[in-house]
Amino acid sequence: MKIKDVNSAAMRIFGYLEEDMVGQNVKFLMFPGELQDNHDDIVANYLSTGEAKIIGSFEGRQVTAKAADGSALEIVLNISKSLTQDGPPQPQFTAVFQDVTALSQTFKNLEKEREATTAMIADLVRFLNDLAVGVFVADKTMTIKDVNTAATRIFGYEHGDMVGKNVKILMPEGDLKHGHDEIVKAYLRTGKAKIIGSFEGRQVSAKAADGSDLEIILNVSKSMTRDSPAQPIFTAVFQNVTELSNQMNALDKEREATKLMIQGHEDFLKNLAVGVVIADKSMTIKNVNDAATRIFGWDREEMIGQNVTMLMPPGDLKD
Repeated sequence: MKIKDVNSAAMRIFGYLEEDMVGQNVKFLMFPGELQDNHDDIVANYLSTGEAKIIGSFEGRQVTAKAADGSALEIVLNISKSLTQDGPPQPQFTAVFQDVTALSQTFKNLEKEREATTAMIADLVRFLNDLAVGVFVADKTMTIKDVNTAATRIFGYEHGDMVGKNVKILMPEGDLKHGHDEIVKAYLRTGKAKIIGSFEGRQVSAKAADGSDLEIILNVSKSMTRDSPAQPIFTAVFQNVTELSNQMNALDKEREATKLMIQGHEDFLKNLAVGVVIADKSMTIKNVNDAATRIFGWDREEMIGQNVTMLMPPGDLKD
């Protein structure tokens, strides 16, 4: 396997002069290792059996070679066999190769980038699934493309029961649900939105799988896919505030009932025919009814905050 001739491209690729290559065994273009060590035996076996892995292959094979400066080259190698014409026919081999080092490195970089992207996506999926808030992604037709674990837990659906469905399955019956498609179309046409892109979010009513009502704080953002042409995609992030909303409603009802009770108490005092004065433990007047002001002849403001002794004549009791 001694080199008999080389072309200028071979010299340029390997970085040798012609005289540095001609007469050398092709093994000097290989890195030390199993292939270099066994190359002579591999060739001898081919010559005796005719069995080959590269010789005669139209597709070629990518192998690692060594340049004159010791750097690694990636080449796609095709080897063909022929017989010499002068004297007794002897086998000779012609190697045609292409330097794909830069292309190979690009593929390696892309593979590393793909692995990094895959890992990043996996981390993102784990992050989304670990979130206490629900997340779902929908396309421009409002078809759900993916959901996280919290979203399935909040709504009570399995992952497969949500993906592929329109987001309207999560809405209670009403004007919003029936007009939702037109609202989305109008947004895509005009860019005007009420919820999309809002940092504060909006409290809306939703419907769980069992038909129960939910109250959620909803934030929706829009982005574009990397497809050609790019398509809009919507990411909804929401938090279940049903329990908090119920507690707030209960507090509102309690506050209203207390307000009515106080108003009733005040009306009762106001309408009493007898005077009523309410004082604290220091005997400071806190409230009086109209009858008390009428009886004592003081205005209400003049009495509240004063000690009850103002209503007593001088004497032992007052002192």
